[in-house]
Amino acid sequence: MLNEKKKYNMCWIALITVMAFIHCFRIGSIPYGINVDEMGMGYDAWCLANFGTDRYLKTFPVYLINFGGGQSALYAYLCAPFVYIFGISAVTLRIPAIIFAFMTLFFSVKIADCIWNDKRMNLLVGLIYTMSPVFLMLSRIGLDCNLMLGMATMYIYFLIKTINRGGGYKAQMVYSDWNYRRAGFIQLCNQSFGNAFIHSFFDNLPILHKENKHKTIVCNDSSNGCFGDAADTVSYNQYF
Repeated sequence: MLNEKKKYNMCWIALITVMAFIHCFRIGSIPYGINVDEMGMGYDAWCLANFGTDRYLKTFPVYLINFGGGQSALYAYLCAPFVYIFGISAVTLRIPAIIFAFMTLFFSVKIADCIWNDKRMNLLVGLIYTMSPVFLMLSRIGLDCNLMLGMATMYIYFLIKTINRGGGYKAQMVYSDWNYRRAGFIQLCNQSFGNAFIHSFFDNLPILHKENKHKTIVCNDSSNGCFGDAADTVSYNQYF
């Protein structure tokens, strides 16, 4: 049993080492140059770090103007502390993307564990994420949209934990810490990229499906997230 656990841990050490290498090796020069939106975000991050405004002198904006087409502000706010400490560079602009790559790996494996409860499947999910060129590129370009995968992964994990938590349903949905985490992360997910708002429409569908047997559900108000009313009790007898 101890040998199996040691093998499992060694596999993870090797996987994380490989991931750290391929995701971080020459991060400032591969891909070559800086994407135009990446540089626009970096300029806004520099302005926020030093003056508390974007480059158009808007104080702590919730959405960036960028070059006129708009840009989600969350990445710029995450990048601002690194720009303030280390200065603006390609490496600095991509640090949040690297951090979120590892966070996405962690929560992807947690989701796999919730679904299959199998260590081999956990390793397989980790291997696929580590070696996939698509996920590799997400950590090598500092774009606002690249946060959506990590935020959505964290949100899905908290949604699964909210639904699957044991105990009475009222205890799950009203008093569960997982529910507040879910609500908080769906709001952060919405701030990660403009198209992420689609998660709000599907947020309560798994909960509605689970509670269809009982005909009564306690729904969190996703539009208010963790800052609004904790929950509203709604009877769905007339709809089912």
